Amino acid sequence: MLAQWHTSFCSVAADQINIGAEHGCDQCVQLGFVPPGVGHFLLGSFFRFKPSKLRCVGMNQLWDEELMKAATAVRANAYAPYSNFFVGAALRLKDGRIVPGANVENSSYPLSVCAERSAISAAVAMGVRPGDVQSVAVVTEAPALAAPCGGCRQVLNEFMSKDAPIFVLNLKDQKKVTFTISALLPEAFGPSFLGK
Repeated sequence: MLAQWHTSFCSVAADQINIGAEHGCDQCVQLGFVPPGVGHFLLGSFFRFKPSKLRCVGMNQLWDEELMKAATAVRANAYAPYSNFFVGAALRLKDGRIVPGANVENSSYPLSVCAERSAISAAVAMGVRPGDVQSVAVVTEAPALAAPCGGCRQVLNEFMSKDAPIFVLNLKDQKKVTFTISALLPEAFGPSFLGK
């Protein structure tokens, strides 16, 4: 089960922490939002919050291991003969089901599909609609941690809440970071702009 999320406002110097990075915040502990010794992550963006008041979310459990295993497993099925950049993704739906997806490249490069969008497409074919995606896991193996690309951020924004967790793992150095759409895609374009 995913952890319960507790939203607070956390005073952290903007030049001391990267949005989306794990940090230790004594204020959050003192306010009772997270217990001592539990990591938590900065959300939001400089466009929405003053640098000294970045939104912080505390978690009792930092990682969805089952979801990450699914993303890691499906990564082996990725079709990436041109870039050799293999990506696995997995969605956890509100009913607990997991939907995997892998990137699929094409010799006509623009027709390639990212793992995250592959998973969303599979989920939609199963009847999933906006709001049904509870969390996402993305697994790569690269010189540095690779968060979802801009196009995938936009697509994920359509189907999950702004503060839903996006778990990212780099197999090369085992670095783990949890992001949210509100952090990765501030001021996102969405259905509300179309009157939906």
